Amino acid sequence: MVIMFSLGLGLPSSAKPSVEELLDDRTAFRWGKGFLAWVVHYPDYIVEPWVMEVTGGNGDPTGKVAEDFKKALRMDTSTPVLLSVYVYGGREVSLAPLSKAFFLRKDDGTEISPSYYEKTLDEPISDFAQGLVFFPKVEGPFKLVLKKGHTSELVFEFPDDMRARLKKNLQEEASRIAKAQSMTKEQRKETSNDSSQLEAFKEAAEKLQKEKEKLQKTIQELLQEREILKNRIEDLSLALEKERKLQQAQQIPKTTKKEAQKAETSLEPKEEKVVGYEREVLLDKFLEAWKAGDWDAIFSLLSPTMRAQLGNPAGLKKLFEEKHLPEQLPDRYEVKRQDDPNKVAVTFAPKILFVRTLRSLRLEMEKVDTGWLIGSLK
Repeated sequence: MVIMFSLGLGLPSSAKPSVEELLDDRTAFRWGKGFLAWVVHYPDYIVEPWVMEVTGGNGDPTGKVAEDFKKALRMDTSTPVLLSVYVYGGREVSLAPLSKAFFLRKDDGTEISPSYYEKTLDEPISDFAQGLVFFPKVEGPFKLVLKKGHTSELVFEFPDDMRARLKKNLQEEASRIAKAQSMTKEQRKETSNDSSQLEAFKEAAEKLQKEKEKLQKTIQELLQEREILKNRIEDLSLALEKERKLQQAQQIPKTTKKEAQKAETSLEPKEEKVVGYEREVLLDKFLEAWKAGDWDAIFSLLSPTMRAQLGNPAGLKKLFEEKHLPEQLPDRYEVKRQDDPNKVAVTFAPKILFVRTLRSLRLEMEKVDTGWLIGSLK
């Protein structure tokens, strides 16, 4: 029976699994009312294969690339999870506050709230939202639970943990059965009259078989659901890319360099006045400076109030770090204009592993004597 159980679980092969295969085992999804939610857990053991993959097999699993990856996901102190929500049906979905709606549940029943998460997940979701959620570091199998957006709890259970739990149960049952089978003839004779004990062994064997069949059925269903999810994600990516191109085509043309120079000349400061710009020129200068990671240039575009608050470009850089913003704006970004012409949102998607997370920075322009400067960054 021990041999049968081992074969049924499928022992790992000698070949090391790929990053994609490891992520498959740490991905789970559930359907809510009007939305699809899926989670990805980044375990510690994914660091080495990821480094080897991105460096073509020449990376150091303990080197700088690995350290930067672990730092981005706070692996030393946290259990990092990526939560994605795709809304359909035309109704907004709100998970706010996520700190009370989303939590980690250990096998002993302990429930743990997030220690930090990206605040974009607290905003109403009309199409698609994605962000990192960090829980205090935990060991062993666990489940993730979402309480909002459905009539009952949405419980996310990873295939890897399901197999680990079943393997543990099967090993315990197999050990008990093997112990019973190893009894001597005399011991069996002594216990032959104990019908309740024999019945208990019979029930245990039947329970094992049922659990094995249930697991096999669940694994098949998960494989089918995974294919559905992959197809939906591909469709969603195509739709978002199409929408991005359409919005770019509809955007007001950016101010030309010649016009910007003319505007800067016309707004040249007199004496001690702070230099301001036209709103479009200011936005272009900010984006170009952020792309180049030029903190001095960005600092020069801030209002006197913000400069006084931050002190110097180093203070500005610290602000970006606290907001978990990249030092350089990614190539793919989108400028979303608000109802107020002085407010603009810059949306971008920094890539973490194989997933891009949607992020945004909202800036508000402030009027000065000679034009406009950036009054706040949120």
